[in-house]
Amino acid sequence: MSDTLLDIAGFYDHLALDYDQMTKFEERFVRERPFFKSIVEDHEITSALDAGCGTGFHSVLLARLGVRVTGADLSEAMLGKLHEHARREGLNITTVRSSFQELHPYLKTSFDGVFCMGNALAHLLTDDDMRLALKNFSLLLKPGGILVLQVLNFTRILAERPRILSVKTGGSITYTRFYEYNDPLIRFNIAKSTEGREQYEEVNTTTLRPVLWKDISSMLGDEGFENVKGFGSISREQYVPSSSPDLLIRATKKSAR
Repeated sequence: MSDTLLDIAGFYDHLALDYDQMTKFEERFVRERPFFKSIVEDHEITSALDAGCGTGFHSVLLARLGVRVTGADLSEAMLGKLHEHARREGLNITTVRSSFQELHPYLKTSFDGVFCMGNALAHLLTDDDMRLALKNFSLLLKPGGILVLQVLNFTRILAERPRILSVKTGGSITYTRFYEYNDPLIRFNIAKSTEGREQYEEVNTTTLRPVLWKDISSMLGDEGFENVKGFGSISREQYVPSSSPDLLIRATKKSAR
């Protein structure tokens, strides 16, 4: 495994115990279920890959909707948390430890849908890595299958260059996400502090590469996708580069002619 992949795996292994509390795992189901339900029903999805699944929020959500799910992630600790969620709910979710660039060799199957949510694609630090990831997604999709990608709206972020992205509290713990800009890359930091303490007790750091609509939409076309559409969030409002919080992309794999 390369140093970059080890860095990503270590970053999320370190976060695994706090991740559900930090991301409000249970609270998100009400907000995100309508989007996923409509995607599953509109595209008749019975099998799906959750690429970069983390602790399994989207895997669980899809499985609750009756989809046969495989979750893939680099972090063994994150996959362990996914198994805990699946056991607790009586769900059968397959997992594989893999990078995006290696998914197709690991998975000898194809899916109706591939989902890559939560800014995971920003961990791909070169165009070659991005193209290889998109190629793997295409190879793993059935003809006519749907790809759903979600990243932060980096066009807005690069224009505004905020340092603090979010501050969230879970119990007595505060989690602060902040960026350091080292163009063209970004250092992504998650700091943890306990109530009553003025300083961060620990800071976990990794590297991101901004994902821009103009670049990834072109790459998707090159890798066999069509009907590529961008939205501003899972609510599917129009994508506005200067103000949208996210970039949500929906595309379909070209069918054999």
